[in-house]
Amino acid sequence: MLATYRCTVDFDKRALDLATTAFELVDAAQLLALTNTDTVHAGDAVFLQVSDADQNRNAAVIDTTDLIVTTAIGDTETIRLRETGVNTGVFVGYVQTRSAATASSGDCLLQVDRDSQITATYTDFYN
Repeated sequence: MLATYRCTVDFDKRALDLATTAFELVDAAQLLALTNTDTVHAGDAVFLQVSDADQNRNAAVIDTTDLIVTTAIGDTETIRLRETGVNTGVFVGYVQTRSAATASSGDCLLQVDRDSQITATYTDFYN
């Protein structure tokens, strides 16, 4: 049986839906200076953004869309991204990373190995 886990962050309660973890969540009430990078260190949060106007299915509410993130060691996490505001079509989220030699998919933590690649896959079901 195939199970799909969606890692979602409730920014109001600052709690993860599907995992009990030992790291601090990012405080969404605080501004963060972010830059694009080719390098992520284990323990860093990876911030993700998808811009897709047709995923804005209801102009009166904040919508969500899913993004699949995988690592070279075989970890796969489905990240639920939230729209940045009502009717924006821009969706953001993040996943915490940790160093590991083996994968543990579905735990809302992205296991990474030294000098390995992270891949984000987005499927637009409306196009």
